[in-house]
Amino acid sequence: MDRAPILFLGSNPAIGNTEEYPRWHWPDDLIADFFLNRFAGGTKPWTRKGLYCLREDGMYKRERVRYWASIRRRAEELLGRPAEPGLDYATSEVVHCKSPREVGVREALDECATRYLRQLVHLAVAKVVVCLGKTASTAVRREFAVPGSAVFHGPKMAGSIERCFTFLPHPSAWGSKTLSQCLSQEDLLNLKRWLGYEFH
Repeated sequence: MDRAPILFLGSNPAIGNTEEYPRWHWPDDLIADFFLNRFAGGTKPWTRKGLYCLREDGMYKRERVRYWASIRRRAEELLGRPAEPGLDYATSEVVHCKSPREVGVREALDECATRYLRQLVHLAVAKVVVCLGKTASTAVRREFAVPGSAVFHGPKMAGSIERCFTFLPHPSAWGSKTLSQCLSQEDLLNLKRWLGYEFH
């Protein structure tokens, strides 16, 4: 988040029974390393190719994480070139507790977003914030006063820098999910120009 020009925000992280994930007994430095360097430069290779989770047995899951694959494609759509997770884009959530199929997210949303969302976005250097799905959209629109009908909004000050916000369906939703399908041609061009002006 301290270097990526694009920040993707989802609802909450999914949970997997075999995934290598921080536990109560982990030391703080290892927990921090997992979250800060999950896609590159960590003390352990937490993921493979930015698409496959490390399992507790030291192997990687055979199935790629579809959510990760989708947001990489959206980043590449914006950048116009191959995108590297952890460098070209970062990802986080509006609710931080893992659960299957967003269980408990509705109940936790107000508390978690009020406590952490604004400072999370302010700490990021991202000039473009992409909100994925209704849950992330609801929280971001409320915290940053984005009109409810806007698919593209900005630039506006959020923290110490100006950012553009855009809103897409969740990657697992039915129907159109790409930027070119969901944004007007003019808004998408403006978003690319905004991103390109700052970082390339």
